[in-house]
Amino acid sequence: MQSPLSNFLLRPRSTQHRHRRSTSSPSSLLTLDLSPPSSSTGEAATDSTPPFDAANDTDAAFSDALHGDDILYGRFSDAHVLDVDYAGSHSPFPGTPSSHRRSFESPFPSPYSLNVPLSTAGAYLCTLTISIKASSLCLSGGLLYAALDSGDILVFKTPKLPECARFGIGSLPIKALLVTDNTIFSAHKDHKIRVWHRPNADGSTIYRLLKTLPSATDYLRNLILSKRYIQIRRHHKRLWIQHVDTITAMAIDSTSLLLYSASWDKSFKVWNLRNMRCVQTVKAHDDAINAIVVSPHSDNLIYTASADSTIKIWKKLSAKKVVQVTTLSGHGGASVNAMVMKADNAPGILYSGGSDCCVDVWQRVSRNKLAWKLEARLRGHRKPVLCLAVSGQLMCSGGADNMIRVWRRGGVGSYTCLAILQGHDGPVKAIAMAVSTLRSCYVYSASHDGTTKVWSVLYEKEDHESGTNLINQALM
Repeated sequence: MQSPLSNFLLRPRSTQHRHRRSTSSPSSLLTLDLSPPSSSTGEAATDSTPPFDAANDTDAAFSDALHGDDILYGRFSDAHVLDVDYAGSHSPFPGTPSSHRRSFESPFPSPYSLNVPLSTAGAYLCTLTISIKASSLCLSGGLLYAALDSGDILVFKTPKLPECARFGIGSLPIKALLVTDNTIFSAHKDHKIRVWHRPNADGSTIYRLLKTLPSATDYLRNLILSKRYIQIRRHHKRLWIQHVDTITAMAIDSTSLLLYSASWDKSFKVWNLRNMRCVQTVKAHDDAINAIVVSPHSDNLIYTASADSTIKIWKKLSAKKVVQVTTLSGHGGASVNAMVMKADNAPGILYSGGSDCCVDVWQRVSRNKLAWKLEARLRGHRKPVLCLAVSGQLMCSGGADNMIRVWRRGGVGSYTCLAILQGHDGPVKAIAMAVSTLRSCYVYSASHDGTTKVWSVLYEKEDHESGTNLINQALM
């Protein structure tokens, strides 16, 4: 059964497009060398436990990932501790707003200091490394979509990533990617959005280009109507219906058939997918917008995160009117680089990653109030946090320190770092994750080092009734 969005998008169109399909598998580069992470104090972490024994592991999903040669794995003991600030605390690292064009180096002292030790016990495997320069990753329906700097989109079957399709325009680098049930949106270097029809769930049939936003018809219509639709920036004339700088993120409201696009031009735009037109441009921030999220709770809220160090919350009053309702400030003046929202029945849990090297956890007080509190501040990254992903009670953060941290949310705002994934030689710029069993998950990461990796993470089972952690015997 097709979704309402599919019904509007799958009408016959004469748009020309290119499609290149490849059945060749990506090359595997399982040659990296991982060593146990150093402790927070700068000394080598000690671990008296024996190496991970795959033969004694009873988790089928995890042991399957061990098959093959040159598999990389690591283990973390209780000797490794992290720092967490809880609600009511303040960041001791004041700073100035950080622009998107600045260096990955954080202007703040490292927050890798110790005051709250956390037990971290988990094992991980780097099961695959492929040589592709991906700028964005999306998981949907058992498929991983990787947007490339070359302008193409690769489709892989998870978790072993055989390539099953390739499509795109093949010339303009992709800056952002969004995948829904029947539609794919790709934002390119020319500041335009391409809308693609997503075929069957197996990913094996042709992906068709449906529309380019804005279209040539939009240009002509708005030029004829009024000159007020023209704005000048960097000595270039642009229509107000088109972004004038890089599109960094997109989000969709499937119920209202609205697409939201955020840009470094400090604005976000609202696109009506019924007629594929821009219906509103919101001058939202004082600096680049790095992330945008549509609330999954059917409350008509939109969240934007910016390099001006703020998170702004907006409410959709109609298809053509969005207004601001409140502002969150929690990264001590640092750029907010990434943002994701946990989709469940709770009032709302929002994660934001910033250039202060922290992940802030925001909790909505109640569904009846637009009030938020800073529930926790997760520290551990030594450089800015660049990307986030969430699945159930798990959250992943990727940083400019080349590392990925896997966090688990416990009761009443408690968090545990389950694993620290090391292996990339450059900043981690995109991440996706999926929980495979009650105590294992897959993490997919893309880095500036030109590689995309697959990680299998096994962690201890949590006893929700007693609120304590039970160390699985397979990890002893």
